[in-house]
Amino acid sequence: MRRSVQPYLLLVALLLAPAAFRGPLLAQDEPAKKADAPGTSEKAEKADSAEKAEPAKKKPETPAPAEKKPAPAEKTDAASPATVDQTRPALPRLPVGIVARVGDREITVEDYSRYLFARYGRSKLDELIDRVLVEQEARRLGIQITPEDVEREVDRRIENTVQAIFRGDRAAFERDLERRGLSADEHRVSLAQVAAYDLLLDSCVVRGRETGEKAIRQRFEELHGDGGVELQLRHLLVEARGESRTRDAAGNPLPPRDEARKSAERILARVRAGVDFVPLVRAYSEDLLTRKNDGRIPVYRKGMFGDQFHKAALALEKENEVSDVVESPRGFHIIQLIGKSTTPFDAKRDEIEEYLATRQPTAAERQALLKKLREAAAIEK
Repeated sequence: MRRSVQPYLLLVALLLAPAAFRGPLLAQDEPAKKADAPGTSEKAEKADSAEKAEPAKKKPETPAPAEKKPAPAEKTDAASPATVDQTRPALPRLPVGIVARVGDREITVEDYSRYLFARYGRSKLDELIDRVLVEQEARRLGIQITPEDVEREVDRRIENTVQAIFRGDRAAFERDLERRGLSADEHRVSLAQVAAYDLLLDSCVVRGRETGEKAIRQRFEELHGDGGVELQLRHLLVEARGESRTRDAAGNPLPPRDEARKSAERILARVRAGVDFVPLVRAYSEDLLTRKNDGRIPVYRKGMFGDQFHKAALALEKENEVSDVVESPRGFHIIQLIGKSTTPFDAKRDEIEEYLATRQPTAAERQALLKKLREAAAIEK
């Protein structure tokens, strides 16, 4: 039994002492200072937060001798100076390994871990493992997140919430916290854990991001087209039956390919005879997404409609020039060139390199790093 719940001792420590995870991340040079009893770091953090905030409640008006100074925060067992009941004697600090005492019954860390294991199974263990993996990777890369970094990120997230959800009404935000049974300080402590982890994970992603020539050129072509040639195109599509597609979007049977080609050839003959391309697109194109925009492809990139389409598009030189009928997996196209521009790679190289090195990590990048760390680590569960 002890072996099966042992990993949850870490989870309990994290739940009971929110600073316990942040500690190693923010102060990795002080591991020896983390041996306090579970819950101690949370109390110290809440006390420190309360010193910086305005008191939430009025202190009891019990007069105190003028010469007597308040006890230092580190000697106080209260969660926050604003909520101290000064008429009651301070309780002694709980022994290491004891998370609560109910009458004469002590609840140990292992008791609590068994409860969490029974209630949640292993659903939260993988999250904790990921946090440990990220912390190890950050240590390997020499990355540290400072308390000031975390505070700024917490402030930013709270402000975003106030503006986006509560329309700038901070009082409404605080009332919402109260309805959920949270004080502002408790919310900050909880948010700090998420912010610290996210900042550390993002820093690891950025540090390990590929910014070599291949990545720079790939991003260049995503932005400026194949070889820096960006095409603005219209097209008219006559859909045709394929191996994996026999009906159109409305569920109607698609024509055989030879029949669809003949339809496209008839439309092209009308274009060559001088009929305006746009009205023909509106009347005959079966690409519903582009037809409503007169056949215009919003951002064309190589590979969207296959190699033959791309080759035919590149061959167009003059504005409003129209291609021959071009086959793709979807059917048969007639392409019209609206415009063409060329961007030199060297003109954008440094800008793209800086962007790749500093841009906000994507969810895909974060998951890719976590997957890599999990595969490389020796994890026993």
